[in-house]
Amino acid sequence: GGTPPADGTISYLPHPDGSAQPVTCEAAPFAGSGVRGGTVLSLHDASADGRLGFRALARPRLGFLGTGWIGRHRMQAIAGTGVADVAAIADPSPDALAEAAATVPGARVVDSLDALLACELDGLVIATPSALHAEQAIAALERGVAVFCQKPLARTAGETQRVVDAARAADRLLGVDLSYRHTRA
Repeated sequence: GGTPPADGTISYLPHPDGSAQPVTCEAAPFAGSGVRGGTVLSLHDASADGRLGFRALARPRLGFLGTGWIGRHRMQAIAGTGVADVAAIADPSPDALAEAAATVPGARVVDSLDALLACELDGLVIATPSALHAEQAIAALERGVAVFCQKPLARTAGETQRVVDAARAADRLLGVDLSYRHTRA
């Protein structure tokens, strides 16, 4: 947490060669509804002399595959933070899809994983039946989309390894929801 530095602030970051690297800050607040003044900063080359700086990034565009109870609540939690845009949603149940769509005005409603992946997403949240997780995660990763998957990621160690390998090959983030791992039984 903390307050981002003001535009033009010069600080120093450690460089891999052990020197201190000067950085400048270019920060801009998010625009859009539901955002409470947050800023995402990205380190970038600030000038021809190799100085580093920060640049504001757009919020990631997320798709949600599976909008039943878990998927819908995950979607609402993420949307409520304002850190990402819910760009598209899909679910085979018309009732679940309609209920989810009502909570995220402006999200595109589509009928399949392929249709979701055609929406130019940055990330996909998967909350479908467990037997589908690995195949869906691999499909998204192979299209260059980061994945956050409801547990379990896969049914076997071999399936899990294929998903991890797909994430590495695509150089994309892969996360698994283990939200109850610290909850007492």
